[in-house]
Amino acid sequence: MTHLRMGVVGTGRMAATMIGAAARTKSVTVTDVASASGSTERAHGIATAFGIARAHGDAAAMLARDDIDLIYVATETHSHARVSIAALEAGKSVLCEKPFATSLAEAQLVVDAARRNKTLFMEALWTLLLPAYRRAEQIVRANEIGAPTHLTASFGYPTSPRSNGSLTDSYSGVLLDRAVYPISLAVKLMGPVVHVDAALIHDDHDVDMEASVQLVHASGGHSQLAASLSTLLSNDAIVSGPGGSGTLEAPLVGSELVTIRRAKSEPPPRAAGAHASRLSLKDRLRAIPHLRRLHRQLAGGRREHHHYGANQYGPLLEHVVALVGSGKTASDIVPLDLSLEVARVTDLARSAAARLHDGVTR
Repeated sequence: MTHLRMGVVGTGRMAATMIGAAARTKSVTVTDVASASGSTERAHGIATAFGIARAHGDAAAMLARDDIDLIYVATETHSHARVSIAALEAGKSVLCEKPFATSLAEAQLVVDAARRNKTLFMEALWTLLLPAYRRAEQIVRANEIGAPTHLTASFGYPTSPRSNGSLTDSYSGVLLDRAVYPISLAVKLMGPVVHVDAALIHDDHDVDMEASVQLVHASGGHSQLAASLSTLLSNDAIVSGPGGSGTLEAPLVGSELVTIRRAKSEPPPRAAGAHASRLSLKDRLRAIPHLRRLHRQLAGGRREHHHYGANQYGPLLEHVVALVGSGKTASDIVPLDLSLEVARVTDLARSAAARLHDGVTR
């Protein structure tokens, strides 16, 4: 079995989270941690907390080592692309925290570096690796609900600057920090996008806090997506087609429950005649509240539990280990083209929201 030696660039919340996840796997050992800001003290602090062998004051010193197989980039959003490109140029496989770039142009530079160096790069869209998400994709690919025509998805709950750096990072905000999850799901299940409409609500510091995004896909399907840093949303996703629907139940980011509902055919029209005015047995049963409640419970669809194991990031790490072990330079689940499409859609959403804002304020 392949075993990876991983170096982590970053000393914040996500760096600590992924280091903790790696400690729960048998196939990844974090051997090095580096501060992106040049703070040797912060690097030593996290290394001591997690028992990591080496700490570096900057990423360059770590990238120069030849005993590291994988670099995980968990810096501030604005430096994801720069650090990833440096690691790829150093010949390292790279797993980069989402979003891996702040624009499509920046994203293309990262992908070009990965392809030029023939080195693995993958954006850490970990939700797409979860078993429940894989089941949702299977429902679509196996035509279990017919060709999907509509998807709704939301991810949002109130947060604060203390718990979420996106509120203080001028390069982030809800569009890059949270909308990327429903957008990536929509691209994965519904395919490439041909048109984007969007609206953003900003706070007093001009950080986008609420996002509403509508997509028209090349397949003809539509997606309605929402993300928020200040509002509790439904936090689920429903993909629908003529034959039924599949739901990723809340919480969307970390879902383990899929509900499958089948569309029912229309009943034949009731025959006219002497008995047309009489209530049928079905009508009489529907008049009883307790039986209506029981019917709703029974008609709620088939629920399937798809657990991700001890840690939600485990499937992501296992997938990356398999990619490196097989010598692949891109993921088949989170391919480079999908990451580029998400970056393109995000750019278009930002532009559409700006046009809408300009039109409203004139």
